[in-house]
Amino acid sequence: MLVQFPPEVLEIVVQFLPVRQVLGLWFCGDKQLRYVLGARGGLREMRLVDNSTTSTSRWPRILHSLTNLTRLKVVRPYNHLVDPEEMWRALSQMHSLRHLYLECKEAEEWLFEPIAMETAIVALFEDDQDALNAYGQDLERPMRNLSKFMPELVDLCLSTSRSFIEDKHVFLLPRTLVSLRIHKNAQLTKKCIDALPAGLTRFATPLCVTMSNELMDRLPKSLVRLRLDSSDPDLVIPDQITRLRAIT
Repeated sequence: MLVQFPPEVLEIVVQFLPVRQVLGLWFCGDKQLRYVLGARGGLREMRLVDNSTTSTSRWPRILHSLTNLTRLKVVRPYNHLVDPEEMWRALSQMHSLRHLYLECKEAEEWLFEPIAMETAIVALFEDDQDALNAYGQDLERPMRNLSKFMPELVDLCLSTSRSFIEDKHVFLLPRTLVSLRIHKNAQLTKKCIDALPAGLTRFATPLCVTMSNELMDRLPKSLVRLRLDSSDPDLVIPDQITRLRAIT
């Protein structure tokens, strides 16, 4: 019955179904239904949330076939979820993705190219500092160009307990973003702020320094919502912040 619906109608129907029932449709064995849900875009949104500390759930293989998703949310903050390269292989095919929310240990790792095995072995066993320095540049994992694979991405949230993103990587984030939440492993600097997408309206990041008037003035002029997660009790919000409509 469902397979007879056009993808636009099926998209509306599955929005009202829990994830378990959506997965049940996918694994029911009907290849035509899979085709309508996946390749034809009947399934556009997927929300997978697992906050259990003892769960053994893993990255759903179904995501490799849902290349027409426009919204994806995956929450599994505890334990290992998936090999970052497998995550990358799935996400890099979602060219229509507009909203991406990842809260897991691997939330940022998939953004970076893997280190060559030869280089990794040398870094592990080499005692000669000069040799290590020679391999130093190769040990830096280059960040992938996300704009090339997700040209329509407007909302990105990468929540992880271990951050890899530095100031130099912010330049490589899609310029189409209007909402961004990242957990930088370095302090928020002029270089980072200047690299933010010009059309950004929402920005959230952990801070470990006080925001100065100079830094605030460099924020994108389109910004209307700012969230600063800081452990610094002396964080100062300068007067310029009043030009923002909301502070959360």
